Amino acid sequence: MWRKLILVLTFVVSIAYSQIQVRGGELFSLDQQLYGRYELRMRTAQGDGILSTFFTYENDGWMTGTGNPWREIDIEVLGRYTDRFQTNIITGTADGRITSEYFPQLNVNPAEDYHTYIIEWTPDYISFSFDGKEVRRTETGDSKNQVEDCRNIPQSYRFNMWANAISSWVGPFSADILPKYQFVNWIKYYSYSEQDKTFTLEWTDDFNTLDNSRWSKATHTMEDFTQFDTDNVLVKDGTLVLALTDMQGNGLNNIVVPPDEQTRTIKKSFVPVSKDPLAVSVKNGLVLCSVNIDRTGKRMFRLSDFKGRIVDSKTYVLGTGFHSVELGKGVSPGVYLLQAGTNDKMSAQTVSVTGR
Repeated sequence: MWRKLILVLTFVVSIAYSQIQVRGGELFSLDQQLYGRYELRMRTAQGDGILSTFFTYENDGWMTGTGNPWREIDIEVLGRYTDRFQTNIITGTADGRITSEYFPQLNVNPAEDYHTYIIEWTPDYISFSFDGKEVRRTETGDSKNQVEDCRNIPQSYRFNMWANAISSWVGPFSADILPKYQFVNWIKYYSYSEQDKTFTLEWTDDFNTLDNSRWSKATHTMEDFTQFDTDNVLVKDGTLVLALTDMQGNGLNNIVVPPDEQTRTIKKSFVPVSKDPLAVSVKNGLVLCSVNIDRTGKRMFRLSDFKGRIVDSKTYVLGTGFHSVELGKGVSPGVYLLQAGTNDKMSAQTVSVTGR
């Protein structure tokens, strides 16, 4: 009897494994955060059946039969589309998930260039932005109570590139399109102050190397169709690459990283050269600069768009200590370059101004 049972179980496992069609890549955080703003610059992949994603996730949500909460806030770029991507907030449990898919319409194809995606998660709202424009906001009191259900439950944050067999959702997958790649130029995390209702930049990862103190690579399967493999997650030319390949990994040795024309020259300016420590946050469409001056003198603050046009600038003679400066009043939502310092020593970083 036991031998028959073992044979049956072996047969069932073989059937499940035989459904695995591709190797994908997933990079997940070792820590979990409660609230915040995730800003990332990525180029996604085109093709039916495939997804390029970034999302937050409550790590134990997958366990069925436990009643554990499922919490997930998703950016899922479906390769079948050329003019939209999917946003989703998932709550409930593994045994009864509540979803809220919404597809913002775009005037560009997200797979043809790098674009800046933003998730803002607070106790009062969850929002999604694309290239500085807010495209979805779900607030407290929505019909599914999903903002409230996400409260007080920290979540990890993840990138993954995978394929799915549900053709009605992602389109009919064909292995003929492999290999495919998702490219991530950088990611920033801003913490959220419930008291001040502001975001403060905590860190930036430019993916010049893979920070093993922050990230790990997944090895699980996805929907019994994609096997995540550590070799399919790599850093090349200052870019995170997530690869979707056949089961032999063909295409991993000849990856060509497309340049991000909008930010590749600016990326070199991320390292501060001014001696004045600078903190940046965005509130109500304004860029707030908090600077600690170590020596009295003239300081310049400049906000430019990525065509080099100055949209706001201010110059002050400041004494030692902390000072705050507001920039960007009346500017359109978008991604800008902030510069601060003296004539010969300026710090620089990108900042996204969203809709008010």
